[in-house]
Amino acid sequence: MTIKKSNRDARYIIRLFPELERLESLDIRQKVIEAWFRALERSHWEDIESVPFVPNYPELRQIEHTQAATLGSIKLAEVIREIHGIKVNMDFVIAGANLHDIGKLIEYGKTEKTYVGQLLRHPFIGAHLALEVGLPPEIAHIIAAHSVEGETSGWRRSIEAIIVHAGDFCSARTFALAKTGKTTAQLLQEAGER
Repeated sequence: MTIKKSNRDARYIIRLFPELERLESLDIRQKVIEAWFRALERSHWEDIESVPFVPNYPELRQIEHTQAATLGSIKLAEVIREIHGIKVNMDFVIAGANLHDIGKLIEYGKTEKTYVGQLLRHPFIGAHLALEVGLPPEIAHIIAAHSVEGETSGWRRSIEAIIVHAGDFCSARTFALAKTGKTTAQLLQEAGER
């Protein structure tokens, strides 16, 4: 579906992801919203709410995982700051967690991977979108390093990327198991991901 630019309404994205209002930088907030609109325009999805966590499981909605991963990352960052006294850029955590799976809008079709998804996994699609809209490279790094690519690439994850990785995996693994009785590895294998 293509959204006409005149029909873009930031309130739609904020309604889906109210935690974006916690971003101190209005510039980052606007660019995160723009990234969501661009991803939706380039996908075949009618709306963000329809995107599945993995193909073939429409009952596992990506939006719920994104919300949980973002809120979990925020809470974890707060604990890391309070207990360990480590400086954490909360805008990077919020934006990176919110966008960590944005590439799935383009990677996945309703029952299988798209052509682009067969060539690139969602962390790379999402990092590209982040840079394209002008988000800081630190946020693109979080998106690119949030999944297995961050484990196997030899990159050194930033503090914020470590936090988002933990929030993502905690949400994904508990979400998948509770809703389907299957592990995320099983779901991804069924989706042709591994």
